Amino acid sequence: MSVVPHAVDYDAERDLWFSDIVVDTGEAYFPFLRCALARYQPVSFSNNNVSAHLSNVVQADFVQIAPDRLVTLRPENPGVYEVSVFGVLPSGPGDLQLRARAGEVNVEIQRRAGGGTDMIDWVSATDGSVDRIDDDEPVPVVGSGGRNFGLRAAAQEFLERRDFVGLFSSFELVAEIAPPLIARYRVTLPATAANTPLRLLVSEYERYSIDAATLAARRATDPDPARRLVFAEAFELSSGGDLQIQLET
Repeated sequence: MSVVPHAVDYDAERDLWFSDIVVDTGEAYFPFLRCALARYQPVSFSNNNVSAHLSNVVQADFVQIAPDRLVTLRPENPGVYEVSVFGVLPSGPGDLQLRARAGEVNVEIQRRAGGGTDMIDWVSATDGSVDRIDDDEPVPVVGSGGRNFGLRAAAQEFLERRDFVGLFSSFELVAEIAPPLIARYRVTLPATAANTPLRLLVSEYERYSIDAATLAARRATDPDPARRLVFAEAFELSSGGDLQIQLET
């Protein structure tokens, strides 16, 4: 039997012990995971093939792991951003139908209603535009040392030097070290950006089969009930349309 020990911590508020387990799902899309859990005591009784190092095993419930997503916002001009979403989609030979229903990305420009400060008082902005960008052919770029590089070499150089300004200066550079591209948009903020708090809401959905009766019943409360949200992230902009960056350590 193989055992993978993990350190545990105590949550006093919930009166529970817990452990953070990092799972590399590789190229899998929404895989199911079931853990077999036991208490492990490395210093314990052992006699030939009999030991008390491991308690009885308890199987946890199945959980479905959401795929990781990388979203980049790259300013092109004042009030204009390139928004790219990267991540894994269904890719197996039997996943063609599922892939066609996954990876539906929406980018929405939002403003605070009445210009207030309420964190949940965001509504769709009526002006501005969001346009999908077709894939461009990669081109050679110049590395941070001024020498000509291939895309991957230049991206690795920027990453090793922790030169994130240089790395994010080009979509092609980010794409070299990021997961596969799902969608890419150009966002033009409304002319009122100088006086109105704004944010960009990036959402990803997938569609699933639903019978006609259920579809009709759910449409009373949901205009598009045949889809589910799989990812969402909001990026607040300053009153001048600049991205607010906060570093936490």
